Amino acid sequence: MNKHVVDVLAAFLVLASVQWGQTDRGSIVGVVTDGTGAVVPGASVSATHSATNTTLKTVTTTTGNFALPALQPGDYVLVIEAPGFKTLRRTKVVVVASGTTRADATLEVGALSESVEVVGTAAQLQTASAQVVSQVSTQMIDQLPLVVAGAMRSPFDLALLTPEANQHGGDHTFQVGGAQGGAYGATMDGITILTNRFNSVQ
Repeated sequence: MNKHVVDVLAAFLVLASVQWGQTDRGSIVGVVTDGTGAVVPGASVSATHSATNTTLKTVTTTTGNFALPALQPGDYVLVIEAPGFKTLRRTKVVVVASGTTRADATLEVGALSESVEVVGTAAQLQTASAQVVSQVSTQMIDQLPLVVAGAMRSPFDLALLTPEANQHGGDHTFQVGGAQGGAYGATMDGITILTNRFNSVQ
């Protein structure tokens, strides 16, 4: 198996949880409040992908909540605007495949022409969803050896870089998230790429 094929398979390997039907898209959710903690309904929320410059927009509900679903993984710039408040611009909001990124925001009183900029910080504890999501970066794939334990590297070798996956011994012991061996799914372009040997990774 050449390196290109390995990279493609790894990119689509579904290891976020033991659930089936994962997706290659993520989402941003949050609640918008003012300085007193009161919710801000009707605020305009937009997320722009830093690499592609594509933008998805929504408005907050009567409870101040917003959701931007089906986002391509990557870094986003989040802009929140509401009459009577300064524009809030948050950079480096990271979306991962099958993940839900929480981005609550507090607006400051002022004119829309004024702005407050927040730079994204390290990832916080995931509270918006019970899912556990990990991803293997392109850099990690490029730098890891092509031969693992005397055989050509497989997507399962790359999956073992994530904390949710482990393999103790033989071919039938691959586990995800503490589940029993074989309780995982892997798809490419929506089609399963699992072996027809039960529980096997070869």
